[in-house]
Amino acid sequence: GVTHQGHNPWAFLLGRFLRSSLSEEKMVGNIVNDLYDELLQKPQADFDRCFEKSCTRNAARLVLLPSADAPQFIEDLRAKIITPHFNTLSALVKQWRAKPIYIEPTILAPRYGVQGRLDTLLHLHTNVPTEYGLFELKSGTVPKNDVWPNNAAQAQLYQLMLEAFSEGQIRATTGVLYTKAEPNNALRAVPEDRARHRVLIQLRNQLADIEFTLAKSPGQLLNKLLQLEPQEVPRYMQGSLETFQSALRSARNFERAYFEAFVGFVAREHLLARLGSGDWQGERSDGFADLWRKTIPEKARAYSVIAECKTIGYDPHENLVTLQF
Repeated sequence: GVTHQGHNPWAFLLGRFLRSSLSEEKMVGNIVNDLYDELLQKPQADFDRCFEKSCTRNAARLVLLPSADAPQFIEDLRAKIITPHFNTLSALVKQWRAKPIYIEPTILAPRYGVQGRLDTLLHLHTNVPTEYGLFELKSGTVPKNDVWPNNAAQAQLYQLMLEAFSEGQIRATTGVLYTKAEPNNALRAVPEDRARHRVLIQLRNQLADIEFTLAKSPGQLLNKLLQLEPQEVPRYMQGSLETFQSALRSARNFERAYFEAFVGFVAREHLLARLGSGDWQGERSDGFADLWRKTIPEKARAYSVIAECKTIGYDPHENLVTLQF
């Protein structure tokens, strides 16, 4: 993780053992992202129609929220989102309407061992093919004047990925878009910083090492978690760390042995899914890494790609894409 205290791989490790829970803040983020997509397609889109459409799409998640039983729940959610989130997005999107925009493009950068899906890639100057704006959307708490360290780290990694993907041909002005801020202060710049890039790649390598160590020697990392002091993880994780340490210390020997074995098993399964299992029955499988390790002809022989597939039409009313192959 990246915080004001610096780069901390142990927050990542602890996060591997925490349950992800649904919250109202996450739901606001989901709906804001839906509204953003709608506005990019139609800058004059009506809020109520877009809000209703997003709530319908997220209906199963909405009913699971603790506050969903309140009579005013949807109306309160609506009020939280229309001001300032929707108004801020609407104002900014109208400024971009004449520029080509790519929504959520996925970028792979094998050189650095990172991948990501950008929220927005904006072509800043149509007469300069290499000038882009790269913006990451954030619907949470807004820092006073700057960018949260973890948000800045994400944006800087995107700088690296875009540079590697384009082989240095694309230059991107990078920023974080805080939808909760006023339109004139919502878009915060993240400058390019080569020293920070090196630190982030070092952190990436530490996280990769943790993944491999979990698969080979999980007990080593569980012991490390037992030795951590609360101040060594972000404040919001300190309660979870104490709960985890208490449960692990109170476990009986056979429970601890079973837990270690199970952690190693799950970690190895994750590695197999990502990296594959090597040669098996004459076929090489690299898991998810096939995406960039295999050539188009190799993928075609394995029936894992439709090489000639093209998008020939899109109906925004039906949300229907027509493909030809």
